[in-house]
Amino acid sequence: MDREALVDGSGQAVEAASGGLFITEEELARRKAFLELADDDVRRLTTVNDVARRYADSVIDAFYEHLLRFEETRAFFGDPQVLQRVRTPRRSTSCA
Repeated sequence: MDREALVDGSGQAVEAASGGLFITEEELARRKAFLELADDDVRRLTTVNDVARRYADSVIDAFYEHLLRFEETRAFFGDPQVLQRVRTPRRSTSCA
């Protein structure tokens, strides 16, 4: 299967932050529409990306600690390897 580049709005092709995955411009537009994310939102998120990266580890840790407090969500992470797998990639991705 051919990989297609992600287009960042400026016409520049960039690799998606999810471990070498490339998505099409159409898929990016679909995801943005699902999240109701406009170009202004993307610009705002981009401006806080450096700050978000500084706090990402503590926010991710707090998020999963919160999920693990509840039986319903803890059930999804019964295997410690699963929990590690879902936590680790998020630390290396762009926050914006």
